[in-house]
Amino acid sequence: MVNNNIMKSVILFLLFVIFQLIVEGQSISLSGSWSVSLKEMNGSKHSIQLPGTLDDVGIGDKLTPGSGINFSTMAHLTRKVQYVGKAYYTNSFTTPSNWKQKEIILKLGRVLWKSSVTIDAKPVAESRESLTTSHEFTITDYIVAGKKQTITICIDNSNIFPGINVYANQYPSKESSEIAHSYTNHTQIKWNGILGEITLTAKPKIFVSQVNVESDLDNNKINIGYTVNNMEGKKAVVTSYVLDEQTGKKWNSIFNQTGIEKSFNGSIVFDRDAVYWNEFSPKNYKLITVIKSALGKDTTVTSFGLRKLSVKNGNLQLNGNRIFSRGNLDCIIFPLTGYPPMTVKEWEILYKTAKSYGLNTFRFHSWCPPEAAFAAADKVGFYMQVELPNWNLKVGADTAFDFLTREADRILNA
Repeated sequence: MVNNNIMKSVILFLLFVIFQLIVEGQSISLSGSWSVSLKEMNGSKHSIQLPGTLDDVGIGDKLTPGSGINFSTMAHLTRKVQYVGKAYYTNSFTTPSNWKQKEIILKLGRVLWKSSVTIDAKPVAESRESLTTSHEFTITDYIVAGKKQTITICIDNSNIFPGINVYANQYPSKESSEIAHSYTNHTQIKWNGILGEITLTAKPKIFVSQVNVESDLDNNKINIGYTVNNMEGKKAVVTSYVLDEQTGKKWNSIFNQTGIEKSFNGSIVFDRDAVYWNEFSPKNYKLITVIKSALGKDTTVTSFGLRKLSVKNGNLQLNGNRIFSRGNLDCIIFPLTGYPPMTVKEWEILYKTAKSYGLNTFRFHSWCPPEAAFAAADKVGFYMQVELPNWNLKVGADTAFDFLTREADRILNA
């Protein structure tokens, strides 16, 4: 008879492989060698590895640090090169021939701070702006499946909305005057490049674009909000169920929806053995959502924990128990790179180190960390105080307020 532990390990391994196929089976990574042309340096061309930044490979205006220890060298990071302006990153790619009837999405992990895309010399209609969330483009109309194509991504790290910042003009360099940690040369640097992922993902023309899970501990259920990309107006069937990835057990309750709605809500009752999430026992579950239509099938995997954050008599409570926030300030202080890490593993190490000192919270001052930081916090059991990319003492005085409103929506959706 096969040992139960071995069988359990095999099942968990197969589940992991299935999840990888579900998430990655229709994606192409564009990571690797790119060429880059710098507008502000007479169009000079260079080679660069992406994901990465110009600073990583020493591309930009050479900087000569002042001699000795002085106010300038002690106040912020010292860069070897610096580039502010538009950089044009170019590469070639070929999509599979079976992507002909698919919706195709380009995702850039993290950018400072505006991006636009051109494919085969045709500009994609809309640009993107965000200091905190990934930049995503729907490029279906520009793709010829099976054909080699050229893509150029313009990254502009100029000070697009100056109103998010306060300025300390005592610094010798004008580029060091901005203080907000999302756009500064003090803790991180005002890098130009693309961090994290650069991927093309193919979806059926009808797919689930957003899944929001909210715990309802009082009624022993989770409430789910769905957004469906259904420009075709065809009927689709959406099914969701909950999986305990550690044990391979499914919850008995399943949610089903049939129709052409672009947004709707559902709920699933807790399994009787469900475990609540907290910092000491950070239990996570997977919500598996499958959508089927005449145009194909797609699967979305959403990680969540069961928890209720509340306030009683002025005290924070989690799941009915009083909690204490013990944390420190995180201002994107990563001096070896000048930018934050982008992988779950790196953030797990940071959180575990903080927990070893008795901490359970990071306050992300005037910035929001990448998606990997949230996934790691869920796994390790860590609280996050996230802020907008803003250090402005006169909020609302200019168009930066509109940008910050849009940015808040992007953070909440992501």
